[in-house]
Amino acid sequence: MKHIRTAGMALMVVLALSSIASATASASVKPQFLPEATAKVPIVFTDKSGISHFEIKGGSVVTCQKDTSTGEVLGLKLGEFDILFLECESLGIACTGLADTVSGSILVLGEFHVWYVLLSTKLQTGIAFLLKEVHFECGKILLVIRGCMAGLVKPLNKKTNSLITELKQEKGVNDITQVLNEEEKLIGCKLETSINSGVFEPTGAETVEEMVEFKQNGKAIEVEIMA
Repeated sequence: MKHIRTAGMALMVVLALSSIASATASASVKPQFLPEATAKVPIVFTDKSGISHFEIKGGSVVTCQKDTSTGEVLGLKLGEFDILFLECESLGIACTGLADTVSGSILVLGEFHVWYVLLSTKLQTGIAFLLKEVHFECGKILLVIRGCMAGLVKPLNKKTNSLITELKQEKGVNDITQVLNEEEKLIGCKLETSINSGVFEPTGAETVEEMVEFKQNGKAIEVEIMA
């Protein structure tokens, strides 16, 4: 009987340790995008916004009146996006991507990550957009934007058919400039712009992006950001 009780206690200890390890592992992957998607079975969505401002530190501003976007969620934290900014201008001059055929349109590609972001010394749940380098012209001025921009996402811990990410900036500097990546390392998340092949200057992005129309395997679904 003593051996049975001892074995039973040992089993309880193992199960308890296993439960703790599982909970810790689960916490370590948060925040996360649910239901789980993969490259083979992605979650597709569309995205829209109103007016977007890109302010280069020093005063230059590019404003786009709207955008249309598509994207795919490829994992618990990772996705890809394809944003076409429309009716873009600076000081009344149309700004157009070098590869774009419609005046005032700028195509922006990249990947996004569901990460904790650092805002006012506090880690909060957000989405970080990592841009592929974007080349566009405003009249005879060539601009190149690159880097990262991030904003808080809502709602959290709730199934929804609409996710909203708000990006804020002031005088050419984003309010979020650091994010916590999958390796739990705090890394920089900064946007910057070069004008006419000059040095890259800090740039702030201000917009509200709304992800909608989520589908997986061709079926409409609700999604959830677990924080």
